[in-house]
Amino acid sequence: TGEVGLVVKDTRGASAVAKVTLDVLPTNPPSITITGPVEGRRYYTDVPLLFTAQVSDPESDPEALSVRWESDVQGELAIDAPSPSGNIEGEVYLSEANHIITVRAEDPQGNTDTDSIFLEVGGPNSPPTCTFDAPEVDTVVESGEVVLLEGTVDDADVGPEGLAVAFTSSIDGELGTATPNSDGSVLLGADDLSTGTHTLSLVATDDAGTTCTASSAVRIAEPPFVRIDSPSPAEEFNDGDTINFAGTATDNEDPNDTLTVSWTSSLDGEFNTSPPDSSGNVAASQLLSVGDHEVRLVVTDSDGMQRSSLTTVKVLPCEYFYDGDGDGFGDPTTGLPTCEPPVGYVLDGTDCDDSDRDAYPGADEYCDGHDDDCDGTTDEYDAIDATQWWTDADGDGFGDPATVQTACTQPSGAISVGNDCDDSDRDINPGAEEVCGDGVDDDCDGADLPCILNIPLATTDVQLIGESAQDEVGTAVAAVGDLNGDGLDDVLVGAPYDDIDAIDAGTAYMVFGGLTGSLDLSGADARLIGESSSDNAGLSVAGAGDVNNDGYNDVLVGAWYDDATATDAGVAYLLLGPFSGDIDLGDSDYLLTGDNAEDYAGAGLAMVGDWDGDGHSDLAIGAYEEDTGDTNAGMTYLISGASIASGTLSSVSFATFSGERSDDQAGRSVSAAGDVDGDGQPDLLIAAPPEDTGGNASGSVYLVLGPTTGGDIDLRYAEAQLYGEGDNHFAGRQTAGPGDLDGDGYDDIVIGADGEDSVDSGNGAVYLWRGPVPSGTRSLSGADTKFVGQSGLDYIGRSVSSGGDINNDGFTDLVMGGTGDDYGDIDAGGGFVVLGPFSSGTLSKNDFYARLYAESTDDKAGYSIAGDFDFNGDGWDDVLVGVPGDDAGGTNAGAAYITFGATSW
Repeated sequence: TGEVGLVVKDTRGASAVAKVTLDVLPTNPPSITITGPVEGRRYYTDVPLLFTAQVSDPESDPEALSVRWESDVQGELAIDAPSPSGNIEGEVYLSEANHIITVRAEDPQGNTDTDSIFLEVGGPNSPPTCTFDAPEVDTVVESGEVVLLEGTVDDADVGPEGLAVAFTSSIDGELGTATPNSDGSVLLGADDLSTGTHTLSLVATDDAGTTCTASSAVRIAEPPFVRIDSPSPAEEFNDGDTINFAGTATDNEDPNDTLTVSWTSSLDGEFNTSPPDSSGNVAASQLLSVGDHEVRLVVTDSDGMQRSSLTTVKVLPCEYFYDGDGDGFGDPTTGLPTCEPPVGYVLDGTDCDDSDRDAYPGADEYCDGHDDDCDGTTDEYDAIDATQWWTDADGDGFGDPATVQTACTQPSGAISVGNDCDDSDRDINPGAEEVCGDGVDDDCDGADLPCILNIPLATTDVQLIGESAQDEVGTAVAAVGDLNGDGLDDVLVGAPYDDIDAIDAGTAYMVFGGLTGSLDLSGADARLIGESSSDNAGLSVAGAGDVNNDGYNDVLVGAWYDDATATDAGVAYLLLGPFSGDIDLGDSDYLLTGDNAEDYAGAGLAMVGDWDGDGHSDLAIGAYEEDTGDTNAGMTYLISGASIASGTLSSVSFATFSGERSDDQAGRSVSAAGDVDGDGQPDLLIAAPPEDTGGNASGSVYLVLGPTTGGDIDLRYAEAQLYGEGDNHFAGRQTAGPGDLDGDGYDDIVIGADGEDSVDSGNGAVYLWRGPVPSGTRSLSGADTKFVGQSGLDYIGRSVSSGGDINNDGFTDLVMGGTGDDYGDIDAGGGFVVLGPFSSGTLSKNDFYARLYAESTDDKAGYSIAGDFDFNGDGWDDVLVGVPGDDAGGTNAGAAYITFGATSW
């Protein structure tokens, strides 16, 4: 607020002043909102997209605003300027790509506002296809009946379930809509169709408005009318009387005298087929046998439609029989010629025992030594309480199912158990023990049990034993390549509860290749020692490749609970090879620390290839309870190998990936995915095991395609989200990129879900998804191969890794851990080897090749696992299994075991 004054002076120096007070206010920015198209739908290159928005400004008319539309793929889009009411709309064709569309509004004072949407644009739209399957052309249907309309639809873009389907009639108009099933079938019941010939049509419309139509012709017709007029129901006649029947048979479409007529008796069968006269009168005369007759008149028109009318007549006999036991059947020796029987006489004189009311023709036969059903045979095979018997030719106590017979008494050589699958071999029966791998179904369960090679870890080639009780060596293990330049691969083993420098400070042990036999890890080639109490260094370990390109591989060690930045902020230590001896992790070459309290940085560790194209390996570090996306949503940081420096992860990273929702814990596990989409660039897997898309804590794994331009990326924009199949599956407990397993030019991925429960609670599973992985949000039920635990609480998938080529057959193998496997003892656990190539479908532990098992309760072998390394330089890849509960060095001192690859695998 201020004053503006005007001073006027005349030639004599006199003056006058005029003042005005002005309030000068800042201008407000415009506001713009995109109202169409909507996100989450599929769009096509050959169908224009209608872009709409609403813009306004407190000080300016919408027409005075400058509005610019841009695609991050196509650049500026030509869309009309705002209308006087602020409406904006215009159609634009977009190229095949994922587009981020941004609209920017600017007022005359330079104030701006923007809005953005994300659109997925596929190739040209493929029109839907449809067929009309039923009813067939020229089908005739009776008026009033429900007509089932059936068809098949499909669409190459959205599949059958993405189509809108409607049925119409040329007479009755629209009949209704139907939702296609996954196989494309559609079904609609149409009732109350008008009489006449209908052209029935199926119309399918895709998401772009393209349609297909299929038709059939159906005639709706009226059935004939029929009625028996005489005799009256239940009218009685004497044996030998001619009975005159009369009725009415008419049709609205056929001449009455062309109708087909049939008179039938329930006792004597058909007895007349004379057609009606032109007025619809129909008649028949007939002698019927003695008894109670149901007489039916059936009339059929030219369309095959029938109607019937029913009446009853009684023809009285001239002979009755005395029924002494009251069972409805008389003594055949007591016949009385009369048509008016005395009390106690009945028409049927076929009783075989008129003193027993339970014995008569048609009675149930029992194994009681009596002819109950009057068929002349006592205790025959069809007796109600007869027993089934089977011949036991091999004498093993189980009979041949093909030899079943029923009898009241046991036949010679027969027994009462009949489920033998081979009655020529007494060693094969349901009670026998299955012998694996013999090609014989020994226990008759329908399959021969394949043999899994069981190897006790205590007998493997290298045993790395924890120094002290409660160290829990093997909580994490990694094959880290050649750190000391001797040509042999080396391994890194985490002991997060080791107390060398402080209680639970933790240690990671480096062991150089070439060792055989047992080693107390106090004699490891290098000990990487945690800085402070309860840091738990070694909860995660990983190879870092050769970050500084000096010809020696480097390593990463995670201490999730390190407090250097803030309480439990966590840290990832990077140590450049070569090195040896005792090293305080505080003296590491680089310290990459979490930003905030309880970020738990260093949980996920991976070398992920060269994402920024500078010729150096880059690193991915997970901080699974970082809060940028939401509380405990998690964050994964990408760090350039060429420009790496110590500092907080936010300050040294060139890209970040934030979790979608609260408590997703994205970054709990990270791994290099290889090149999944075949574009020559490395890709990344980020796991969020407690994520809830597929159910409570079903878990999800996000596939991020490289390279990235940097900045913070919400994981909802990842190329693919692969979620667990049910509650508490914890998909993503560990992930791996084993390379191109099937040689199709695309790398493949594996995902562990140790809570999967398709067999029993906690049997666990590992999913193999072959590249290229389809984009979008998808259930792991769509994986190419699923490896499942055989029993509840096996927890297969707690760890997973490429196995390299263990048996040197030219195919990549997989290794996976199951901490709850009970082969060696309760929860002793084991590491499992599955040899490639891998078939599709579901495979169980019976399909695995080898089990590397621990032998004591709660050893939890397989808590961690690593493969694809050659420790002894023999050209065969080896397997490293972590056993944190192993007691060889003291209670829960832990151990890690290396098994060399060989031809015997």
